[in-house]
Amino acid sequence: MKTGFTLIELLIVIIIIAILIAATIYLTPANTIMANTKARQVAQNFRAIKTAVESYIQIEKNKPDSLEELVEKKYLSFSPDGFSINFENADNNSKYIVQIIYSKSNVDFEKVLEILPDVREKIDGTEKVLVYSFSIPKSW
Repeated sequence: MKTGFTLIELLIVIIIIAILIAATIYLTPANTIMANTKARQVAQNFRAIKTAVESYIQIEKNKPDSLEELVEKKYLSFSPDGFSINFENADNNSKYIVQIIYSKSNVDFEKVLEILPDVREKIDGTEKVLVYSFSIPKSW
């Protein structure tokens, strides 16, 4: 006697899995999926810009003037829309205080905060912005 599954049994399992996937996609609203995707993209952009700024400062021994300079010198592949960077003067410990700012309101800030807890929501005038602050020691 042969052991194993018959072709019919395997097809039934595949059909059941396909039905469960289709039901999950159908029951999850498209706007929820899009909001989660946008929040993940914004969080990823924060991380990419942070890495680019850290690399720039360590290699160039200076701070970049803008995101465009990071792109120009190939530390970033593109300048994400809605993002900017701000540097405060080096503090007493010779560290740069860096702020990455996202100023567009087309993202669910709470979802971004769930993905990247270091980001803070800030009121800038009449609009809300997301700010990711960190410090980088001057190594020169």
